[in-house]
Amino acid sequence: MRRLSVPILIVSLLFVQSRCATGLEPPRPTQLVEVTEGLTFTFGQEEICWNIDDMDTSGKPPGDCEKGQEIPFIPPTTLVQLSPFAIDQHEVSNIQYEYCVSLGACTAPTGYNAPGDRQREYYEIDEFDDYPVMFVRKFQAQEYCTFVGRRLPTEIEWDRVARGNPDEFDGGKRSIPSDGFDSLATCAQANVAGEYCNDGNADTVAVDQPGDDYVWEGGQKIYHLFSNVSEWTGDAYDVLRTCKDDLPPGCSSIFECGNLIDDPDWDDDRDENDPDYKTWEEAHPRTICQQNAQICGGCDSLDATEEVCHEGCADEPRNYFTCVTWSGNALPVDASALKTGGGSYGVVRGGSVVTTENRSCHFMSDYRGSTTRKEADSSASGLGFRCAVDL
Repeated sequence: MRRLSVPILIVSLLFVQSRCATGLEPPRPTQLVEVTEGLTFTFGQEEICWNIDDMDTSGKPPGDCEKGQEIPFIPPTTLVQLSPFAIDQHEVSNIQYEYCVSLGACTAPTGYNAPGDRQREYYEIDEFDDYPVMFVRKFQAQEYCTFVGRRLPTEIEWDRVARGNPDEFDGGKRSIPSDGFDSLATCAQANVAGEYCNDGNADTVAVDQPGDDYVWEGGQKIYHLFSNVSEWTGDAYDVLRTCKDDLPPGCSSIFECGNLIDDPDWDDDRDENDPDYKTWEEAHPRTICQQNAQICGGCDSLDATEEVCHEGCADEPRNYFTCVTWSGNALPVDASALKTGGGSYGVVRGGSVVTTENRSCHFMSDYRGSTTRKEADSSASGLGFRCAVDL
């Protein structure tokens, strides 16, 4: 075990910026890969990711639009325009992060073990110097990127790299963020650091050893977007990020109905003089709410050249309106104009070494479901980061 020692002195800003300390050799900086083409693309999740754990007994996923059972949340997609940027070729390693901590520019991770059986002692262990750092909170990832003169990638930048140059792929994207194998079904035969693909083995691998987990960008490889660790991005979480605005006044979202409960014991023949008597409407608040969500007169008054109302389960009996979308002449929308959430939630993207079969669809290149939302102050095994920079 190695413990880097630093004199108990206040390290000057100039000293920190020089990345130089007596007796410590600065780790090699991570190579940046430029992303300068294919910067206009369709952002958003095009298919709902159903986990096996969520399946009902019939083997069908929840969210049956035709029957109206557990109606799925279907946000819109939108055409976005990014500015050129560059992104780290690989995730930040233990030794890179450890050096930042040794100079006082970063704070130590909250955990020191990795998920794999072989890596119970992980951080500050020589053997795992070049393995991805984990157990860092979002602000810690930001501290490190600032230390090296970079920043966290935005969610949309990370998404663009994962799905690839839209001009090079059928359908405008790769389905999974790897060019080393074709699909989730073939990852078991590939060299991938992940529990799902490697029969329960949850060991991480060195950040510069991608095996088959890489994507090509401008003639260079970018490593481990599929597995190893999932990664912090610089954005706050907003499930309606691809929307332009909330629904017009008088319109309601079906997802406002989720906490309402219909009275299962309501009886049409109940005595109206009973002090607990409820009308049908009073006894069925969730049903009424869902019915109202299917009607939105305010949507009819929108200018279709600029905005429209997004309709989930479109053309199905139980359709509903979600939000006002970017449309027509407003497209493509500059990525910086998309909504970002408030509160304390950050966005984490990518599968990781601990992704299981039941959550394997999280490996999809456009997956941005509920599990991509993390408390910004949380940390976890299997959660790391990489940095980016403007060009």
